[in-house]
Amino acid sequence: MMAKLRDKYFLYIDILGFASLVTRAGRVEDIYARIDNLNAHQHVSFKTLVFSDTILVYNVDDLDWDDHDKTALVTRLCEFAEDLFYRLVSEDVHFRAYICRGDFRHTRMENIDAFYGSALIRAHQREGEIQCTGLFIENELVPYLGWYKSDSYDDRCQFVHLMQTLNNISYEEGSYPLDWNLIVPTGNEVYASYDITYLANIHRHMNDVRFPPRIRMKYLATWQMLQKKHRALLDVLERSIFDPRAVCDIDWKPILEKIGTAEGCFG
Repeated sequence: MMAKLRDKYFLYIDILGFASLVTRAGRVEDIYARIDNLNAHQHVSFKTLVFSDTILVYNVDDLDWDDHDKTALVTRLCEFAEDLFYRLVSEDVHFRAYICRGDFRHTRMENIDAFYGSALIRAHQREGEIQCTGLFIENELVPYLGWYKSDSYDDRCQFVHLMQTLNNISYEEGSYPLDWNLIVPTGNEVYASYDITYLANIHRHMNDVRFPPRIRMKYLATWQMLQKKHRALLDVLERSIFDPRAVCDIDWKPILEKIGTAEGCFG
């Protein structure tokens, strides 16, 4: 009789537009290099699998987790997704990811890695059903999000807000431009530069008529999910054609120029 599979806390990531990346010299290699450097690989409590355009991360240990442990597991999975999110901003590459809990087994056999289970099937199916980009989490795991915020996407899952810096620069209408003391002393301008770049990319894609309507709608849905927490900030950026000086009147040029270079926090 086959042993019962143990429940795992499971992060499923699908890199979007992977087929088009394959046709462009060096693009896939660069993306894989970024994936190869993810923080998830350095954490002994988690295992990472990568195949084609899919990344799987799950907890290795099988224990009787209390609520504190569950929060630690779920927030760590969110951190792994956030790490990948920022590493892809400069490449304008996006993903859709799903966190759930369910049975899963990964076994290293003599010649192959075997992995299977209901968590993998459910995450794959749900990820394909979601017409949006970003990170999503099943409703039952929302209480364990820790410091991450979320908003309802549908009756089964929530959208997780990965851009933590937006919480520090998101104010009511009429508050902008912000005083530089709210940004520079804390170093928020570095992460904000990546966030604003990402938001500009999302806005451009949702309005790009060269994309099929179904693709544009996914980016529009992402924009609308972000508006739930940061409407005034997004309105300011949209009106200013994504000029960061509209958010805070400092010299953003040297900060933005580092994005996509070795001097940038995430390349």
